Amino acid sequence: MSVETQGEPLPTGLKASGELGVFVFLVSEGLLFGALILGYTVMRLSPGADFAGASKELSLLLGTLNTCVLLTSSLAAALATMWADGKRDGYARIAILVTAALGLVFLSIKSYEWFDEAQKGLLPFRDVSDRYPKASPQEHREFFDAYLVLTGTHGLHLISGIGLMLGITVFWKRLVHPAHTLKMAALYWHFIDVIWVFLFPLLYLVR
Repeated sequence: MSVETQGEPLPTGLKASGELGVFVFLVSEGLLFGALILGYTVMRLSPGADFAGASKELSLLLGTLNTCVLLTSSLAAALATMWADGKRDGYARIAILVTAALGLVFLSIKSYEWFDEAQKGLLPFRDVSDRYPKASPQEHREFFDAYLVLTGTHGLHLISGIGLMLGITVFWKRLVHPAHTLKMAALYWHFIDVIWVFLFPLLYLVR
């Protein structure tokens, strides 16, 4: 496809410059997280499930702090897109770096949280039966198995988003349409943030 035809609209109303591919990709990722969240919900609502006691072991403070960090990163990504559209490339690239940096802050806090939980014997790296003498240890293992899968999958997506943002910054001047490329990357970043907005109340608030 030539450069001249990249902006031509498709019958779907999308442009032949990546929007359709990004849309399909985000839908597939949404189905992945939807399946994971549905599985967690079914486990939580199962008769006799004692997830509430296990979820109380999570750090609400760290979860809330990470939510604030990720929402701020979305603001930075939105500003980067706005400045790129306005041909303010310098400001846009700074905002991209801020977005990536906040993503790293999120991962650092999450890594500390995982480490602390592992030290307490909460994650499935160690036997937790001695920590819950009055409750079913199997149900607590199921909660933390699901918790690790959900937050781990989200973390992997965030790592890819950080790499994408840094790559755009490094190769900014080599991109044919940097503002458009950034807009597509920002959609992915916002998607990651939306997923966390669903995970935070499910894991930390519903007790």
